[in-house]
Amino acid sequence: MNVLLVGKTGMLSQEINLRLQSLTFDLDVPSRKELDITSISSIKSYTEKKSYRYIINCAAYTQVDLAEDKKELAFSINAQGVKNLSHLANEKKAKLIHFSTDYVFDGKKTGPYIESDTPNPLGVYGESKYAGERELTQCCHDYLLIRLSWLCGVKGPNFIESMIHLMHTKEELSIVNDQIGCPTFCADVSFLFPKILNLSGIYHFASSNPCSWYDFAEAILNQLNENSFPVTIKKLKSIPSSDYPTKSPRPKNSVLNSKKLEKALDLSFNSWQESLALYLNQRLANISSNSKEKISI
Repeated sequence: MNVLLVGKTGMLSQEINLRLQSLTFDLDVPSRKELDITSISSIKSYTEKKSYRYIINCAAYTQVDLAEDKKELAFSINAQGVKNLSHLANEKKAKLIHFSTDYVFDGKKTGPYIESDTPNPLGVYGESKYAGERELTQCCHDYLLIRLSWLCGVKGPNFIESMIHLMHTKEELSIVNDQIGCPTFCADVSFLFPKILNLSGIYHFASSNPCSWYDFAEAILNQLNENSFPVTIKKLKSIPSSDYPTKSPRPKNSVLNSKKLEKALDLSFNSWQESLALYLNQRLANISSNSKEKISI
């Protein structure tokens, strides 16, 4: 099956690429220079003589705070780009698989968010991703939309990588305790393939249980210690988000309910603790096998 995978250098795209290669899919993975989803002419020139059964969009502008000052760029990638790919999918009679975010919600719900809950993003990043969702659902004839939460992957910068670096260099860290979500791992997303290719509509995918950023950081520190990883951190301080202001507001609750997807695939998803252990085993093995690798983000 011919698959166009967009967003070549992203941590999610790289994991999906590896997974699909192992399944012997016929993959087309262009660089952004080769295929710019914000440019109709670029899309046309690259895909004109090609056919696809699936288009997987991992391209996104994900800088939550920077998006407040770069609204036009965020919308061009996260909304216009999705619209352009939707038209391409229609032209090629392909299914478009697109990933969105928990940040389309405002965090005011007391329980986990389900797929039918109405988005109400707080910042530009969430607004741009929700705009992309609307372009997808209104323009694309055959689509699968999957919302993800607190995404982490060994092939890109993320919260875990930040913690590894900071816990190796700092003596004290303050981590917010009142933002709740479900850490989700790129490797786990990749293993949804090929089963999810048969699905259409909107689904949520996240780890099976929630935590705060502080809980997540504490678990990372505990596992680093268990693996005898050299840390300098002596104190991990739990603070409210009001003590750590950011340019873009974050939802206090962005927990995603993944039961619909579990039922559709007949699977039980990992807890974030299970996936974190697998992540750190791989990550720390990479560090120990390459003593020259810098511990940085």
